[in-house]
Amino acid sequence: MARILASVPTLGTDMFYLVDHDNVQQIRTLITSVPMVLEVETFTNLTPIMYAMLKNKKKIVNIMAGRSPSRFRDSVLLGIYMGDVSAVSTIIRSGVFEKTHETALFYGNYLTPLMYACNCNHYEMDRVLDPVRRAFKLAKSLERCKNNDPINADLYEKMAQHAGQLAIAFLNCCETDDEVSLIFKQTDGLSSDVYADLPCIRLAVDTKQKEFLSDPICLKIIKKHWMGGWNDWSIVSKEIKTYRILYHTLLYPLTSVLYVLSNGDLGSSYDYPVARFVSFVTSYLMFLLCLLVFTQHQEARNLRGPPDTTIKTFLLYYIWSYIGGMCVVLWTDMNRRRWRNLFGAWWRWFDFVQMMTYGLAYWAFHLSEALMEFQDEPYVHRIHWDPRHPTLVFEILFTCAAIMSSWRIFYFLQLQRTLGPLVVTLMLILFSMLRAMKYLYWAWYGYLDPERLEEILGKHGERAGTMFHLSLHSLGELFCATYYVVLVVSLLNVMISMMASSAGTILKRRHLEWNYVRCQVWCEFSEDIRAVPPPICLLQLAVNMPTWFCRRLCGSYGKLSMWQFQAKLKHLRVHSSIETLLHLMLSYPIPLLT
Repeated sequence: MARILASVPTLGTDMFYLVDHDNVQQIRTLITSVPMVLEVETFTNLTPIMYAMLKNKKKIVNIMAGRSPSRFRDSVLLGIYMGDVSAVSTIIRSGVFEKTHETALFYGNYLTPLMYACNCNHYEMDRVLDPVRRAFKLAKSLERCKNNDPINADLYEKMAQHAGQLAIAFLNCCETDDEVSLIFKQTDGLSSDVYADLPCIRLAVDTKQKEFLSDPICLKIIKKHWMGGWNDWSIVSKEIKTYRILYHTLLYPLTSVLYVLSNGDLGSSYDYPVARFVSFVTSYLMFLLCLLVFTQHQEARNLRGPPDTTIKTFLLYYIWSYIGGMCVVLWTDMNRRRWRNLFGAWWRWFDFVQMMTYGLAYWAFHLSEALMEFQDEPYVHRIHWDPRHPTLVFEILFTCAAIMSSWRIFYFLQLQRTLGPLVVTLMLILFSMLRAMKYLYWAWYGYLDPERLEEILGKHGERAGTMFHLSLHSLGELFCATYYVVLVVSLLNVMISMMASSAGTILKRRHLEWNYVRCQVWCEFSEDIRAVPPPICLLQLAVNMPTWFCRRLCGSYGKLSMWQFQAKLKHLRVHSSIETLLHLMLSYPIPLLT
């Protein structure tokens, strides 16, 4: 055995010689008799399998790949670089990449096989069932890596762009809209997105694939799904258009109730996302009108407790029911998203704050109502009110919440082609300004207070007390003030420059950002929780909840929704068709976008 080990360097030289001369039979015999020969290296740190890959000796590579090679990570990544699909798959099957902690000599430790394959444009390496989904998740992971590893941020950015182009390349390979829709309807592995009609689009929105969502092919399919049965809008008569609009505006309270009670058999247009959007806009405008009338109609400024008129009482109950419906929808939506995207869109956290304000106002109102049951006189001049009276708290909170409700109109305006890019641009610039003010705030208040400067003075005089040296104290304050003024002014100029740069970048990407925001809103109205607007959604929940609860008791946990108990959540099991389509695409070169 010692003699064999001593001869390994010589055998290693023979191995590289045999690789150069493509002597397959002798290489197989040498590996069988001396397996350690695969661990020898050249002076350039190449193992035999790496040397064979660089020499493009595929038969020899396949012989060596069957055994777990040394320098596993380098071998896999070099095989990806050379585009040797069969060798890479054989090497990965022979070892476990995640459990190999050896340090790579030729490649950085931040690289994974999937990252490097996308970076080298070797997308044929990805043989999973749904490479589009994997590409989205990979791009999202690379974004996190970029934030956590600033040194290699540029590399992560380039690899994320390559990974994002994979999905666009697949769209360009599709010949018909049905094939594109087939990819978008893939549900395998998307447990968090089972309630969406197009799970792939929902995943693209969650992973912020803005280039993919702005692709013309993708936008075409999403718009087609958004319009639903109203795809003929441009060719139908004005009478039909008027009927459709009236059905979901003036008649929406009646038609939405019929849709809920009939479980979708009546009023099937509520299955179309655009029709749902029209109904939501109408319901929101009615809510604003109720707020306006409630705050302005026969306002009694000396009344404590509940309203004293039937109209205002009815309006207040409608307002509470609308807010209750919004709370249930927001809670269900965030629960399905595991609360991970609460700050992913401005309207989600805005609604969250708005609902919290309304909730506190509701609590103050009922506290005031309960308190007035023990008081005989509800009409008292305000100068005699207790400053902490619940009615005052209710008025303050309710006024703030009502103002916030009026601002929510921008949520609907951002879908308009004329105002949408402007609204999205203003929102992004506002966030940039808030970040700048945050930095400026800590620059001003985060430094040493001049009053805390240590003055080292002796004791002098008969009383031997510590003296206050006016000139020294004034000079210290002057120096500190000068330093802080220069610092804050400089930081302010830097912040202004950064905001101007951010505004320029945002303006250049305004259509890209607008398309992304549109897709976010479109995906929301494709889910079952927005089939009917609030407060009718409370009736929908009350009708479907008993059936959902009974099915849960019977042990049926698969794809159940408390919002629709019929087969609204069923997705056609098209895994075989999707797999056939994807493997057909993977068998041909994918034209990448440049």
